[in-house]
Amino acid sequence: ACILTACREIGYVITVGDLVIEGRDARKVLDYHHKITRRLGVKVQLLDTTAYVVYFARKLELAQDSPVVRHATHLVGLIANQNSSPTCAAIAALYIAMLDAGIKIEQNVVCTVAKITEISLRTWARKLGGYETVKVNAIPPFDRDEIR
Repeated sequence: ACILTACREIGYVITVGDLVIEGRDARKVLDYHHKITRRLGVKVQLLDTTAYVVYFARKLELAQDSPVVRHATHLVGLIANQNSSPTCAAIAALYIAMLDAGIKIEQNVVCTVAKITEISLRTWARKLGGYETVKVNAIPPFDRDEIR
């Protein structure tokens, strides 16, 4: 809880999942974190989307100063409401930037790292202008005269 509080205070992105061993009670860590911030009056910084880009870049083993990360940072800068969903926006921007750089990565890999659904990834990628949906007709076109 102390590490989480210190990281949040300086604006370093870290999640409870990064600190807690799987199967342990993450709720306790969050409870202690909230107690520490309230009792000590710690000011927790609101993290912007670019901080999440750097965080997920580390998880995807991308260099922070790489062209992919710079491109993703540029993409998240285009979002009007920066606090709408920084996690989804950041991972979608990285996904688009990786594809633009010719790095082949599957959506499920990216989604596992960010712990989001593939639907969320595609939705945010579309919002950032880097993912076009393919329109599929459920019923192929046909001539009504042919079926009579």
